[in-house]
Amino acid sequence: MIIQWLKKISNVQIDTVSVQKAAEQSERQKRADENVVDLPHYVLTREEAQRQQASLRYLVEAGSPTMRREKLKERVRNKVWGVVRDSFALEDATMVEEITERILDAAEMDPHYAKMFEG
Repeated sequence: MIIQWLKKISNVQIDTVSVQKAAEQSERQKRADENVVDLPHYVLTREEAQRQQASLRYLVEAGSPTMRREKLKERVRNKVWGVVRDSFALEDATMVEEITERILDAAEMDPHYAKMFEG
């Protein structure tokens, strides 16, 4: 009976130690997984971000003249409409657009004309 009792105690201790070792191993693995840095992924992600930033910068640079032209066109159109309303009894939208385009072409070639329509 004493021998069986000692065997049970030793089995319980062995099982307890096994459970503790498994828990420690699990905890170590969990900490290791949290601290892992995937270097290739990090580098590729960073390079991809730089490529996207460059392409966005290109889009901004390419679209900037178009936006400037549209803003200038709006200012020119407003002034032309003001002159047409004051000077002519008949307001013709196609005439205003044609005048606006001609002035806009001149303003693109000569900064003096562009300054006339600033602000």
